[in-house]
Formats: sequence, structure tokens, C-alpha cells
Amino acid sequence: MTRTVSMLGNLTMRAVLGAGLPLTAMILYAGAAQASGSVTFQEVARLIAKNPALEREVRQHIEATQLGYEAIVCDGTRLGRHWVHLGGRRIAPYTCTLGDRLLNLEADAVYVDAAGTVLDDPGERPARAVVVEEYNPRGAWAPR
Repeated sequence: MTRTVSMLGNLTMRAVLGAGLPLTAMILYAGAAQASGSVTFQEVARLIAKNPALEREVRQHIEATQLGYEAIVCDGTRLGRHWVHLGGRRIAPYTCTLGDRLLNLEADAVYVDAAGTVLDDPGERPARAVVVEEYNPRGAWAPR
């Protein structure tokens, strides 16, 4: 069965503060993580925003600890070189260090080729996928 989807362009952030600032806008100027396997918190925040309850938890933790966004370090799973179009891209699971706690994030993903066809067969994804869209994020907190 072939499914076609439009994956790009509809990613909107929900407002997370009473001032109406989206989480990604608040961290726009935060420094990018540089370590191997690292991913910016801004990128992870886009995924977190897809789960309002999780987004609220993260925002409350950041506010309560007065943690600066530049201090948040995240690591993700790196797609290898055999991924023709997506090699080097980071995907879930992610682990973010938020002060004295770790946030472990899992998510589901859909892989799409250049024609917009969803790639259901995992064996064809490395050669044909040009977009990976993560959804349904789930988080678990752990002590650091």
C-alpha cells in the first residue's frame, strides 16, 4: 500500500508562556551543542511541543531551576553514512541534560521519499528517505 503525505511546512509551535512566546523563540539564541551526537535543544523543543503535557513539564522544570537554554545539552541517535539523504541526522531517542535531571525522549517516526511516499519497509529507508518526521514524543525523567 502506498501512502502520500505532505510532511513539510505545518510545524507550528504552541505558546508556552503567559507572554505567548513559543519555546523555540525563547531559545533561538541559545548556543548550539558541539559534542559528537549532540543536537540543539531548539531542535528537540520542536518535538517536545507536539506533546502539550510534556512541553508544560519541561517548561516548568526550566523555569523552576532558572536554567538557561544554553546550559541544556541534548544527544540524539545519529543516522549513519549509509542513509543516502539523511546521513548524520539526529533522531530519537534523545537524552537532554537539564541541570540535575535527565530527560529521556522517545518518539515515533515516519520516513518519506522524494515523491512524498511513506516508506513502510525499513529496508528501503536508508536509500530512499529524504524526510524523517518525528511525532508522538514521550519523555521520562531520571536523576543525573
